[in-house]
Amino acid sequence: MTLSGFGSISANAAETPKGYVYTIADNKVTITGYKGSKSRIIIPDIIDGLPVTDIAASAFYYKSLAGVVIPASIQSIGNSAF
Repeated sequence: MTLSGFGSISANAAETPKGYVYTIADNKVTITGYKGSKSRIIIPDIIDGLPVTDIAASAFYYKSLAGVVIPASIQSIGNSAF
């Protein structure tokens, strides 16, 4: 299942131990959500040995975050990501 809009959320989504939900396409990682409970987060620059390059639309929209560190590897951030 793929949703329309920037990035994608698919049946192939995986989750890191720290709660980041992501997909992999073209050897790049897109963060599509966050299931963790922290209000201050550091988005990883590498997941599964691949660069994290995108944050999908609405990835963190429903989270109450007090602080976010975004790595230099991020090339695009979707609408309403935060």
